[in-house]
Amino acid sequence: MVVLQALSEYLIRKPPPADLSLDVDVRLRGRKEIRYHFNPENSYAARSSRVVTYYNQLHEVDEKMPCKDFELKVNIEESSEKPPADVEKSYQITIKVRALGPRDVRMVVLDISLPTGFTPENSDLEMLSNSVDHYINDFKIVDNLSDRGSLIIHLFKVSHKEPEILIFRLQQRFKVGLLQPSSVTAYEYYNPDHRCTHTYTPREDREELTQICKDNVCRCTQGDCCVPKSESESFLNKERETFACTTLHHAQGVKRLNCVNSSLSSPSVRFIYMLGKDTWVERWPTPAECSSSPELQAKCKSLNDTAEELSVNACRL
Repeated sequence: MVVLQALSEYLIRKPPPADLSLDVDVRLRGRKEIRYHFNPENSYAARSSRVVTYYNQLHEVDEKMPCKDFELKVNIEESSEKPPADVEKSYQITIKVRALGPRDVRMVVLDISLPTGFTPENSDLEMLSNSVDHYINDFKIVDNLSDRGSLIIHLFKVSHKEPEILIFRLQQRFKVGLLQPSSVTAYEYYNPDHRCTHTYTPREDREELTQICKDNVCRCTQGDCCVPKSESESFLNKERETFACTTLHHAQGVKRLNCVNSSLSSPSVRFIYMLGKDTWVERWPTPAECSSSPELQAKCKSLNDTAEELSVNACRL
């Protein structure tokens, strides 16, 4: 009786339920949009979605161990053929595999993981499958652009004397920030433990990242250059103030005296500013130029007013 009375008292005094209505939209490039709707009736129901997280490390493959069953070589380079309109780039991958035993190996599988955003050229694979030499017995494409897709190729026989050579194209459908290494694994269909793995990575048109370092702080200088504002453009004082106060940590006027390649003697008076595509760069006319025309006179006055406003009153947005 005491327990029932306590439960009844709790139900009477418990606070009203809070508004638990919530709409969640998850949009990721290359995969279907995910939508969840929560309300008081289903607020305690679990929702889940699988995602793949890559770190800057190689796959956990046995490439460091010498292969005892197969000799496997993989090479990938940009194709000389013009890519289709819906493709960023075309690459050509060459796979060479040879059995290391005393005899040929029958029923061999090539498991090829594809970089994110890449798909194999189906016409090339069909040509390898339907040619007179019958290079491959069968193939299967697991197309999943948002994840690592894969290509499974079945070889009827792999010679122990000469390597079997497969050449086909990989189409890059879209670019990603960092291409992680992918792998090619050759193994016997009836004895999967007899295998060999080799990693590969498409070469990107990306220069080595350069850095500007001071003390123990380094900043990456990779990116597009800044574009100075056109001298014919006119800006309101409020435009400059808004940009300086909402997107920057500083606003600076610089006078270029000369361009030399030398170091400043005193590092305490050295200022380093990173100029990129989002930097506001505007040429300040000289005093002589300011008095040469009404347009430049108005521009100089606007620049002076903005500089004085920021110097005296700082940001007031």
